[in-house]
Amino acid sequence: MDSQRAPGSDSNRHQALRAGVGAQQPWWRRITVRFEVLSASVVVLAMLLLTALMAYQLSASARQAITTASSESAQRISQIISERVHRIVDPADATLRLLAFDPVTTAPNLAARLRRLPVLTRLLNQNQLLSAVYVGYPDGQFLLVRPLRHADLREKLGAPQNAAFLLQSRAQEQGGAPLEGRWSVGADRKLSHF
Repeated sequence: MDSQRAPGSDSNRHQALRAGVGAQQPWWRRITVRFEVLSASVVVLAMLLLTALMAYQLSASARQAITTASSESAQRISQIISERVHRIVDPADATLRLLAFDPVTTAPNLAARLRRLPVLTRLLNQNQLLSAVYVGYPDGQFLLVRPLRHADLREKLGAPQNAAFLLQSRAQEQGGAPLEGRWSVGADRKLSHF
C-alpha cells in the first residue's frame, strides 16, 4: 500500500501537521528569523552599545578634565591676585606703621611738622604707588604732601618746572587764630610758598 500513496501526500500531511502544531504554539514561537539576520543584528546592536558607552565615557572624562583645569586655573589666578595685592598694600602698610610713631603725628604746630617733611618726601620717593601722604589732626588741622611726577600736573597747578612736591596744609599759625590753609610747591626738600 505504501506504493500506492500519492507522491505529494507525505509532504501535504507534514505541512498540515505543522500547521496544526503551529496554531497551538504562542506567537513568539511561530516567528522565525534566519540565523544570518540574527547574528548581524546582534553584532550591530553590540557595536551601538559600545559606541554609546564610549561616548558617555569620553564626555564624562572631558567634563572631569574641564572641571580640574578650571579649578587649577582659579587657584592660580587667586594666588597671583593675592601676591599683587600684597605688593601694593604691604608698602603702604609699612609706611603707615612708620608714620604712626613719627613725631609728625604729634607735632603741635606747622613749623614742627615741616621739620619732618624730608621723611614724608622720602616715603613718596621710595614707593611710587603712593599718590600722597596725609596726616590729619583732631582739631581739623592737616598736612598733605603729594609728588608732582608729571609735567601736566605741574602745569595744571601752575607750579615751576623743577617742582617735585606739592604741600597743602591747614594749621593754626598762632594760639587763638583761625585755621589758615596754604599751598606750597618745592623742589626735592625745599619748599617755597606761592
